[in-house]
Amino acid sequence: MGVDDVARYRESIDILESRMDIEDIVIEIIIFCIYSILVKNKLAACVNIIPNIVSVYEWKEEINEDPEVLMIIKTRSSRLEELTAMVKENHPYEVCEVISSPIAQGNPPYLDWIGEIVPEKK
Repeated sequence: MGVDDVARYRESIDILESRMDIEDIVIEIIIFCIYSILVKNKLAACVNIIPNIVSVYEWKEEINEDPEVLMIIKTRSSRLEELTAMVKENHPYEVCEVISSPIAQGNPPYLDWIGEIVPEKK
């Protein structure tokens, strides 16, 4: 993350602080760091961030209902192991969700673009 990125993000934080509590701000910072690292390190061509997800799940024998953010990450399957390791290193959860789905079909120019942006694992 470069100096410009930090400055740009701090401006965003000023706006967010008026609308969010500190926990929400921390979550936003973590999300920003994860997607920035993924794209800048060419582990992802694109990251869609879908806010306001509510997850209901069992964890340590308790039912929880928590707000979350869904990230849809476009990458190559050959880079999934690296991508998962990076997310685990930067995610606050003890067990974070990283799952993959194969692309059966898609717009060829879009799929080519992903291939150009995210190089094959060496």
